Amino acid sequence: MCFVTSLLVGYRYFFSLPTLNNSIKDYQERELTSLEISLAREFLFLKTINYDYAVWDDTYDYMTSLDEEYLDSNYVDDTFVSLKIDGVIIYDMNYKQVYEHTYDFIEGTTFDLPSFDLLAKPTNRSIHPYFKAQENTLSRFGFLRSKHGPIMFASHAIKHTDKTGEPIGAIVFIKKVRPSQISSMAEIAQIQLSYSVISNESVPTQIARLEGGLQDEPIATQRQRVLLDINGNPLLLFTIKHHH
Repeated sequence: MCFVTSLLVGYRYFFSLPTLNNSIKDYQERELTSLEISLAREFLFLKTINYDYAVWDDTYDYMTSLDEEYLDSNYVDDTFVSLKIDGVIIYDMNYKQVYEHTYDFIEGTTFDLPSFDLLAKPTNRSIHPYFKAQENTLSRFGFLRSKHGPIMFASHAIKHTDKTGEPIGAIVFIKKVRPSQISSMAEIAQIQLSYSVISNESVPTQIARLEGGLQDEPIATQRQRVLLDINGNPLLLFTIKHHH
């Protein structure tokens, strides 16, 4: 009996458990990857509509004429509701706001965004596509801290519809990070997900960023991931509870 029991325990320890552990790791890897994909999906929509407005003759012409008919035709409150965005900001090449309009499409109210005043907040100029001309990029996207909580943004250089035109400015679309959005991401990834905003006084250490799935980590019932803002500062802390 002892010999048979030893064989069974040995087989389970050396063969069954490693196979099971590898399966669980693969499953948790897929859950993290699904969460990354769901976040990328949120940005894809924001970047797409931002591109449509930035690479457009009407927007380019507005920057040269400042004709308010363009604003009245395109940025009424109903536009924000239909696009599910909370604001649009247009900058010239010197980071000066040419136009700003914010509108919380859920609450139906306007709000101020001093974080996006790039003349007063030079540390946030990295949201502008021409912040580092040597990078030769026409667009940027990411998160930025504001007094209204974390903000998603997508920005793109203003060009003609045929993608021509000298650098003339940039247009930024913004969207508040809301609990409903996090719930939607969790549903897509099929995990339990909660989040908290990281204050400047509670910067976490030794917590992996949300990229690359498992990073030489053991199996766990839950784990945490950090999202950084556009300047590389910790902004959001995700707590992920894996499927049992």
